[in-house]
Amino acid sequence: NRKEVAMCATLLKYTATSKMRSKILCIDLETTSCKVGTAEILRCSILDGNGKSLFCECFKPIDTVKWSDAEKANGISPEQVASCVSFLAESEKVQRIIDKGDIIVTYCGTRFDIPILENYGISFANKMHYDVAEHFARYNGEILEGNDVRIRYRYKKLDYCGQKLGFPYEKLAELQNNALFSTEITLYCFYRMLAIEQGNKKGGSKHEHDSCVCYC
Repeated sequence: NRKEVAMCATLLKYTATSKMRSKILCIDLETTSCKVGTAEILRCSILDGNGKSLFCECFKPIDTVKWSDAEKANGISPEQVASCVSFLAESEKVQRIIDKGDIIVTYCGTRFDIPILENYGISFANKMHYDVAEHFARYNGEILEGNDVRIRYRYKKLDYCGQKLGFPYEKLAELQNNALFSTEITLYCFYRMLAIEQGNKKGGSKHEHDSCVCYC
């Protein structure tokens, strides 16, 4: 649609030079749960569009004592963050970083990272947001069954997206325990999806009908 074509054109301008790419901010969170209303931030990582690390710190939750399920996924234990400050102590620093950017890139950030950060008072006013998971879901084309008028596409995990889009996992195996690894995959997939969408704009997208994406 016209809105997405315009967005793609704007984003391409931001990839043209290193100075412009520095205005792209790729954000990834690790939290105590997947429930947006109660999840607390355990780690926040931010890369700019050049791959430069702008922020990567761990935090101690204020209200949550244990997060066994989340720990299995993110590897962050209560002991690891016992001496850390809460995210609130660094929220102003994070806000200053976000204020300097124009484009926010996330994976599943529309319904997760962005609202959680907003729960902490972080503002994304006047920022363009590109959710890689949403765009990849349409590109991947796995349709959910249902009675909706609109076609709904299934969201896939970040690693699946990275594998499909050619992220070099084998070459970077030694970095997989790096706190920024997921953020790096997200940024890589952002550029790959942007190139794919630019090609679709020229040749016609395979998913041009009315559609939406769905978490499942």
